[in-house]
Amino acid sequence: MVVEDGEKGVSGRTGRVECDQIVSTFNVRGLGGRSKSKRIKELVRSQNMDFLAIQETKFEVISDRLCYSLWGSKDCNWAFLLLEENSGRILSICDKENF
Repeated sequence: MVVEDGEKGVSGRTGRVECDQIVSTFNVRGLGGRSKSKRIKELVRSQNMDFLAIQETKFEVISDRLCYSLWGSKDCNWAFLLLEENSGRILSICDKENF
């Protein structure tokens, strides 16, 4: 499934990999706005995702609180990658049981 939501500034791909897990990636071009965070939360919930990668978050620091909020629970692990220069940042969140 391809998600295009130009109004909310979120675009990405969702699909099942061979091991029957739902993996999604979104390029948010900045996650600071409430509408983008809300849309990500809705997609995580509606698609029952196992792994989520958020590209170009533009945050320099990520908290447990933000990740738990996006995932919808504390049943997740997360990693944050700071990239060089203005390449943006990548936040990965995954289900604790599946990864």
